[in-house]
Amino acid sequence: MTPEDRALISQTQALLPALSTAYEELQLQRCALLPVELARAVNVYIETTAPFQLAKDPAKARRLDTVLNLTTQGVYAALAGLLPILPHKAQEGLNQLEVPAGTASWRNLSLPLPDGHALSEGKPLFQRA
Repeated sequence: MTPEDRALISQTQALLPALSTAYEELQLQRCALLPVELARAVNVYIETTAPFQLAKDPAKARRLDTVLNLTTQGVYAALAGLLPILPHKAQEGLNQLEVPAGTASWRNLSLPLPDGHALSEGKPLFQRA
């Protein structure tokens, strides 16, 4: 495990307690920003770990599995965290992760997607202007 892996794991795991506190204290702007900050961290992680480069080398398959798993867990947590704020778009993203409607919640973020969880094809949730 690399320092980048540990940093993303830590930020993903920190989302639930941070969201819980923000909702309890009615810090609604913070409730919206916390999942977005995690999504940004996932983007930085992808840039840093370069999974598309890893995929070109069969000898790096285990590393690629780790990177893709941590990326998916982070995206899942960010989308679940956004459900109360962007329910339709967040669920669209969760659908692409093959998470059935009504099963994800920011309150159960301590339950990650299981190893080997199959995903469907990804599509942008928001079109670029």
